[in-house]
Amino acid sequence: MAWVSLEVSIPEGSRFTLRELGFVFRAPNGPAQSRFLAFPNFPIVSSELTPDGKAAIFAFALHDPPEGWDQPFSLELEAFAINGGLQVGPATRIRIGPVKG
Repeated sequence: MAWVSLEVSIPEGSRFTLRELGFVFRAPNGPAQSRFLAFPNFPIVSSELTPDGKAAIFAFALHDPPEGWDQPFSLELEAFAINGGLQVGPATRIRIGPVKG
């Protein structure tokens, strides 16, 4: 098992702060990818910010590929910001990889 660490920032001038937003992460390519990452199915708030306070840090477990997997693969995530009023921002795509098991 390995860890994936993501730093998430919001645009300058946003009317929200990182502390006021939760984030939802998902694997848009379905079970073929989502089985490798462990993240909840609800918005989460980071408890850690970068030293300058401009990005939130999230860490997710990356499960090992099945035994016999011998080729690199890439993971793609979508991240959505969500505020306390349950307004959801546009998705941002994140590519992780290639990862070799």
